[in-house]
This record gives sequence, structure tokens and C-alpha cells, in this order.
Amino acid sequence: MKAALLFLTALIVVALPASAQFKDTELKVSPRTLDREKNITRPKQQELTRGLKITVKNTSTQPLGEGEIEWAILVQRPSLQRKALLSTGKEKLPPLKASEVVTFNVGAIAVQDTGTTRQEMEYQVIVHRGGNEVAKAESTPKFSQMAESALGAKKKGKGAGKAK
Repeated sequence: MKAALLFLTALIVVALPASAQFKDTELKVSPRTLDREKNITRPKQQELTRGLKITVKNTSTQPLGEGEIEWAILVQRPSLQRKALLSTGKEKLPPLKASEVVTFNVGAIAVQDTGTTRQEMEYQVIVHRGGNEVAKAESTPKFSQMAESALGAKKKGKGAGKAK
């Protein structure tokens, strides 16, 4: 009985650092408009090109190993086509020192911004480290269901993000 208790205690002590590491990553995602960054003085357009700004921060006092960021952008189209557009990609996450922050600008997808056919952009971003999901951000909890029926759902795109 004592041997089993010691074994369980040792197992818990060994497992604690692995689960604590998952809390060491802060993920922030915000939509960005690429067209407005190029020409701020032009009048508002009906169709804009949108992407994501992804910020990953090491919130621990220890360095973290490299990982991967998996992102997806979905545009709901209320027009006759009814199918949503999906753009996906992966970015390499470099090792992060304590409190280090890295930013990626990824994706480029056309979005109808005004009028009766206004389109909504949804997103999902997942950070993996060591084969485990470390952080996840979604604009809607139903993102996975919506993405399954989207055009381009079976295709994987290549991200154009760069660490800053």
C-alpha cells in the first residue's frame, strides 16, 4: 500500500511541471486590414483584404522551446454562393526567452466590408509546443464546425507571417 502511495506521489510530482508549462504562453489575436495599411487617405472600399496579427508571449521566468502556430481564417459569405472561404497556414514559433514577445502578421483574404452582402471574418489560432496544444484563440466557439463545410477546407495554405 505504501509503495503504491509513493508511486502515485512521484507520478504527480513528475507530471506537475509539464502541466504548468502550458500556462506559460499568452496568445493575443486581432484582425488587421491590409489595404488600409498601404493607403490610409483613400475612401472606404467595399472589398478589403484582411489578415491576422498574432502575438505570443512567454509569461514564465524560464525559456520555452520552439513550437508552431496553426492559424485559420474563415469568411462567411451571405451571398448566393453560401459557402464560406477558408484560408489556413502554419508558422514556426522560435524559442522564447523569459517574458519575450513575438508577433506574426499572417493571412490575406478578401472580405466584403459594406452593403447588404457584408461578410464576417472568423478565426482560429492554435499554438503547439512539443506536439501539445499550449494556447488556443477562436473568434467563435463554433469555428471548427463552420470550417468543415467551407471552400478550401481540405487545402492547406502556406503562411506568409514573419516573426518580429
